[in-house]
Amino acid sequence: MTTEPAVLSCENISLWRGEAPIIENLSLSIGAGEVWRLEGENGSGKTTLLRILAGLVEIEEGIVRFRGKALPAARQALAEALLYIGHRPGVGGALDASENLDVAAAIAGDNVDKTRQAEILDTLGLSDKQQVPVAALSAGQRRRVALARLALEQRDVWLLDEPLTALDAKGLEWVREQIARQVSNGGTVVFTTHQPLDLPGLTLRSLVLTAPDPS
Repeated sequence: MTTEPAVLSCENISLWRGEAPIIENLSLSIGAGEVWRLEGENGSGKTTLLRILAGLVEIEEGIVRFRGKALPAARQALAEALLYIGHRPGVGGALDASENLDVAAAIAGDNVDKTRQAEILDTLGLSDKQQVPVAALSAGQRRRVALARLALEQRDVWLLDEPLTALDAKGLEWVREQIARQVSNGGTVVFTTHQPLDLPGLTLRSLVLTAPDPS
């Protein structure tokens, strides 16, 4: 019987800022069809760990693997399977919602489906804002523009840093639906949040990070 390797895994990874440890001797295994929440106080390394898993930060000790293959050798394969949305929405203020999604699609190497794009923006309550520069939108609206990628880009791995920031109840429910869809399709979701997020019918796994003692 062949056991599939974890989608993402860490083996005894450590990272320092100067002489202060940010993450120390951490091991983790994340499988297909799993949803993980990274928890911890500010400064505990949640965003750093998410960026390490995304291949955006080099570790100083240990190994990060994507589907059994170590980074950085597997970085390209990971990039092709990954949808990463950081704590900042990552949208261009001078562009409107549709233009921002066009750029995201181009970077991801995807074709632009303008009909589908318009449908998603309408679902997110942005139908009358599609041609408004994102800089003129509220924080919650900017966040929804960024999160529209969840429904537009088909990727196996989602790494989401504080995706619930500035969302109202309708926005939170939409994110729940997208996570449920991703997991039901065998995808993987790892996210950070300071807000509660119930996921009925799903097993939510948690990793609680604590800031290492610098002494």
